[in-house]
Amino acid sequence: SAFDNRVCFQLGDEGRSVPEQFAHSLGLLDGGDQCSVLLAPLPNGKDFDDVNLSSDLTTYIQAGGSAECITVEVRQEMNGEHEQLVVGRRRPVHDDEPRRVEIRWSDHSVTVNDNEVFDASEAAMLFVSYFETGALPADYETRPIQLS
Repeated sequence: SAFDNRVCFQLGDEGRSVPEQFAHSLGLLDGGDQCSVLLAPLPNGKDFDDVNLSSDLTTYIQAGGSAECITVEVRQEMNGEHEQLVVGRRRPVHDDEPRRVEIRWSDHSVTVNDNEVFDASEAAMLFVSYFETGALPADYETRPIQLS
């Protein structure tokens, strides 16, 4: 499943601030045994231990890869439908065609544009923004991706 190699924890359980916890968790990503981090609100009426990761999480931000080469995605509801979006730094309108980069984690890979590749520090900042505001910073953009 897509949730293999994911470590689950509740924010605040590790004695660190929320920004420190995101930075620590994303910094541990190695593309193998520890290859993804996901942040999602708990469904109404469910405790953390009762959540089915495959079916209960409808909106979230997630990161996959290694601490040096991470892709970040958000899943959101638009017009009653859920869509998966990859996050990237906003590109200038007249910028050259993006370079494609393959990001590997466990036995999966995804190819994204070079402006959609982050290190753990920048990914942590995106997670903190999403946690605090439910949105990404204004200088980032998203584009739809197809899940296979």
